[in-house]
Amino acid sequence: MLLEIENLYGGYGKEDIVKGITAHADAGEILCLVGPNGCGKTTLFRLILGALKATSGKVLIDGKDTSQLSQKELAKLVAYIPQYHTPIYEYTVLEIVLMGRVSHFSAFDQPSAADREAAFSALEKINAAHLANEKYTDLSGGQRQLILIARAICQEAKIFVMDEPAANLDYANHQLLMDVIVDLAQKGYLVVMSTHSPEHPASIGSKVLMMKSGKVASFGPPEKVITSQNLENVYGVEMDVVTFSDRYGVKRTICFPVKKPKNKKIHALIVGSIGVGKSTFAKACVGMHRYEGKIKGNDSAILIGSGSNVPAEFSIADIVKLLKKRFESVRVDNLFELLKLSQVPGNLAIKKMSDGQKQKIKLLAFLSANPKVIILDEFT
Repeated sequence: MLLEIENLYGGYGKEDIVKGITAHADAGEILCLVGPNGCGKTTLFRLILGALKATSGKVLIDGKDTSQLSQKELAKLVAYIPQYHTPIYEYTVLEIVLMGRVSHFSAFDQPSAADREAAFSALEKINAAHLANEKYTDLSGGQRQLILIARAICQEAKIFVMDEPAANLDYANHQLLMDVIVDLAQKGYLVVMSTHSPEHPASIGSKVLMMKSGKVASFGPPEKVITSQNLENVYGVEMDVVTFSDRYGVKRTICFPVKKPKNKKIHALIVGSIGVGKSTFAKACVGMHRYEGKIKGNDSAILIGSGSNVPAEFSIADIVKLLKKRFESVRVDNLFELLKLSQVPGNLAIKKMSDGQKQKIKLLAFLSANPKVIILDEFT
């Protein structure tokens, strides 16, 4: 077995976030991690990658206890592919992929001809060799994800750990990325990926680890784990799971929350592929971008995007102070209960929160401006 997680505990400081996780996966499989924000998926990744030390339990890769391996040894076994990656410098695509070779030479070595050949080979495996000399910063989000996968291939790791790889991708890039992930598994790599879309494990996953409050809620093949009952138990909302055959006769499974209809509220959605101008339009609506024509009401509108920042040292208590300057205490408490933040410690800094918790805090912080119009730019 390539990856074995045995009764694993770990977290930050004295508090364990991951509590008794046991799971396993082998070469050629896709292990999908699903669960609500703050359930411990990112912490589990950090324990697998050796970025956090386990308080008890083991992570074994190829039968080797990762706690006994150096970072360089571990880098030759497992590669991490982040959800977001924006380098400070304008590296070329080839230079980004070559960074995957770092674990194969010392700090003062220069990449050899063999290293460059490995980088080109990695790009060819994802059909991206034509991008080798392009600036990485000029690529679309979907292309960047592919290049990060090429970097992991160049690293010669056996396991790819992917943190929500399809987040913020349009349909075309999403499908392309899923095809690449399936192809990697067929080539013998083990892919471990977190996702907020239960359709991913239902359609491409070999095994699913469903988590809740740091523990295993369910583990096994997708058809046993991705059920309405399990999803409702973990996410706390009613869920439907529907399986059907598409136009080509391929079996598909989709999952979606359901709710009894109430009074409808007015909202609008802006949809389109990457690069069509969605973000530019959103910025124009709040006066952040030059435009021609008329937009009414933008003086009372705010834009909250994936890049909107709240100071990393801010805590729950700081956000409460901001909100209580604008709203009644009861309304503030209701907001925290609605967003399931009431159980988060008041002194916890934003930088230590999960990505989902950070997004909720960001929304609450901007609500303190009491806007009439809220524009969310790829907020989820």
